Amino acid sequence: MQRAKVSDVVLQDLACCVVRRKVARKNLHAIADKHNLLIVMRTEEDYHKIFYGNQKDAKAFRIELALIKTITGEHYIHYFKTDINAYALKHYDELKHKKAWWTIKSADGKKDTSRGMHSLALLKHLRDSGSLNAIDATTRGIFMTQYHDRLSRAEYITLEYPPEAVRPTHPERSYSRLFGRGKDINDDVEAMKDILQVDELDETQIKALKNAMKLHEQYAALPAHMRTKLDDKMLANRFTLDDQLATMRRAIPPSAVVFFDFESSPFGEHTPYGVCYGDYNQDTVHTIRGEDCAEALMDELLEVYGCDCPDDVDWGEFNPPVIKLMAHNATYDYSFLFKHLRRVKFLEKGTSLICGTALVSNEYMRTTESPNAQLVRWMIEDACEMVERDNNIRPQWRRCLQHLRKTSTFVTVDNLHIISHGAKNVVAFLRENAPFNELEPEMIAKRTYRALTIALQDTYKMISMPLSQFGKSFNLPQGKEVMPHALMTKEFVAGGGVATLDEIRKAVCEMYLSENDLVDKLTRLVADHGGVEAVRKLGCRVHATVVDGDSELWLKIDFKYAPDDLIA
Repeated sequence: MQRAKVSDVVLQDLACCVVRRKVARKNLHAIADKHNLLIVMRTEEDYHKIFYGNQKDAKAFRIELALIKTITGEHYIHYFKTDINAYALKHYDELKHKKAWWTIKSADGKKDTSRGMHSLALLKHLRDSGSLNAIDATTRGIFMTQYHDRLSRAEYITLEYPPEAVRPTHPERSYSRLFGRGKDINDDVEAMKDILQVDELDETQIKALKNAMKLHEQYAALPAHMRTKLDDKMLANRFTLDDQLATMRRAIPPSAVVFFDFESSPFGEHTPYGVCYGDYNQDTVHTIRGEDCAEALMDELLEVYGCDCPDDVDWGEFNPPVIKLMAHNATYDYSFLFKHLRRVKFLEKGTSLICGTALVSNEYMRTTESPNAQLVRWMIEDACEMVERDNNIRPQWRRCLQHLRKTSTFVTVDNLHIISHGAKNVVAFLRENAPFNELEPEMIAKRTYRALTIALQDTYKMISMPLSQFGKSFNLPQGKEVMPHALMTKEFVAGGGVATLDEIRKAVCEMYLSENDLVDKLTRLVADHGGVEAVRKLGCRVHATVVDGDSELWLKIDFKYAPDDLIA
């Protein structure tokens, strides 16, 4: 198209619309009609013209194309007349040293610039004459194209490879293992400090070593057999510091394993209206409702499992805790979470998500203590034992503490009289022991970074069956509530769950339930709530009620219905 001098506007539109490697000829009709083109097509088998577009429109832009076959499939080319003669091309080896050899038309050396071959015939001659080198797996750059899977990987023209293709699979391993140097696991931190002081390390190795020191507490919490296994693996493979750090991170179990599942409106663009999640080690199932339930879920997980970045650590070097999020068919549930995640790294198969990691973070303002508040905390926590042993100070200590809490003046070593009120023993004690040099005025609030790393895993990739079959497969009790998904429109959810009787009847019919089956199901459901007040059958209408104070729950869904809206 570009060689045929099609406008840039058309080319840009085609670049956005054409997403496949192959464009069928039948699709040329739509392209020609959309951009007012007249596409003239020729093939190798038949040189007759095939037209796409309006032939009667004089303003249509004419494009000459041809279709040629190669080992990678059929290709569209621009069909035009070249200045290369067939005779010159056939006798290329004899004529290539002569001036303007491509215009020679006969053995007597006569030239003619008007007898050039068309592009299709020229490429056919080059292909069939064996003048071209075949493209195979050794062709440089072929695996960067969309034809990488159309080649024969069993046939090679050469076995040579460029020098830049040779590189080590890992950095040079010249350091012994990082952990397990000492007789006890607690000696490892001291060993790391010795490495920092003695060994000659570059900046990358120093950074990796410092990160390893931060993770030592988690490493020490691992079972002894796992630590031994890791140490043996690191020593046997002579892992570098980066390798050891990566291995240890993979071995540390997540802080928590959380299962979650979204419920959404299945009409149009799917919008979640609720999510349930639960910790593997807890029996409580948490429920969040509303269109912002995905954001609320991330906020709750960040609040419960996340960690604040220490003030002395740069945000970019902070290693937040890790939890594992698991869902059945996680690809669907992840679609509601992706806008709230950062640093996403996922392993996918086609469009299906298998597993991956992502970061959840937030910034908030944390209030700080004034110098007086810092002194109060020291007097209560650190100086308590010393005061209890000194009978000369203890009687006045509490009164001085009360004055300190009430005063609005910063207390220093020079103005202790404003809180002592003549208690000389307290003044002498504070001047001698209180850390006034550490009491510094701080800003009212500090910007704090809180983060959490989530490892997302799809349980469907582990057990590839729907949840409805789990009970039968694993011999577990399993049930399903009466949940008419056809009722869950965006209007129904936004309206608080109030529906008319006709809407409920239509939704129930779409569940393929008979009226008697529905009565039986509703009766069993409301019985679980503590008793049935009424299960009535009025013609084709069904009314099942569960009394809950002054309100009535219907169909055991999370929305409350007003009886007047349902019963005529």
